[in-house]
Amino acid sequence: MKTNSRFLLAASLGLALVFTFSCSSNDEQISPTGETTNSTATKYCVYGEMRTCHSTSQLSCPAGGELSDFCPYDSPPVMPSSSSSSPVARSSSSSGGNPGVSSSSRGNVVTSSSVGNSSGGVVPGPSVSYGSETYQTVVIGTQTWVARNLNYDVPGNDTDVCYDNDPANCAQYGRLYDWVTAMKLPTSCNARICADLVQPKHQGICPNGWHIPSDADWNVLMTAVGGFETAGKYLKATNGWNSGGNGEDKFGFAALPGGYGYSGGYFHDVGYHGYWWSATEFDADDAYSRHMYYDGEDVSRYDNGKYYNLFSVRCLQD
Repeated sequence: MKTNSRFLLAASLGLALVFTFSCSSNDEQISPTGETTNSTATKYCVYGEMRTCHSTSQLSCPAGGELSDFCPYDSPPVMPSSSSSSPVARSSSSSGGNPGVSSSSRGNVVTSSSVGNSSGGVVPGPSVSYGSETYQTVVIGTQTWVARNLNYDVPGNDTDVCYDNDPANCAQYGRLYDWVTAMKLPTSCNARICADLVQPKHQGICPNGWHIPSDADWNVLMTAVGGFETAGKYLKATNGWNSGGNGEDKFGFAALPGGYGYSGGYFHDVGYHGYWWSATEFDADDAYSRHMYYDGEDVSRYDNGKYYNLFSVRCLQD
């Protein structure tokens, strides 16, 4: 019996196509829109208005986000790895992928091999009553810090908010403030340098006898806990951080991931990242801040937009 060679060729090609599809299906998935996407590749949701990026394994971004293979605010761009699961891209280079970052000074922090209180554990300070709440304090090296984020509702002000406008988040994480509200400065300071109005120990919205920590004050804390490279590990609370991001809370600082707000009404990163203001300006538009992450042991130092970023506040004793 004769065999049709064209039939055999077509059958062979069909089997090859089936085999190729079955092999590639382990690495790719079909999106609801019919697009084929590598399921193991991490991409970024880029929010241009806020100059921030969130890594994602999803096939689409929430409203306002644009899916990208990298974060354009990292310099040079940091390509995502398949093992990355961070909801926010960050970089030690200039203009890292953090909220409102115009440039990064990560690493420009005084470090020391000595660790204050390293063998003595938590050293409690005096409790402080302020507003309708009582705050515990801790002594770390030569400084005394309030042991949780400030939750003070500034009278007649709408730039201090609860994350997602939920009072339960204020109770857990404290309130979020823009810089001029935290500093009790005129709104004109959002767009000009106000160093002439900033005191050496600037009280801002802190209780009497306490102040918003300056950039130098934060540097002292970094030194006391052994340097910025491991400061997050020792300052983060032992619970409350998502994805195994809890710290050792070696000094009772109990840092929690309160996330950040944006003056346009956006909120991001609660449970994953914490952001705290300093009293020190970088330029007319930005002030220095400190950041901690669920997936890192360090504490980073950035300059962030004074007007549009809403961060947490810690108070330091005069």
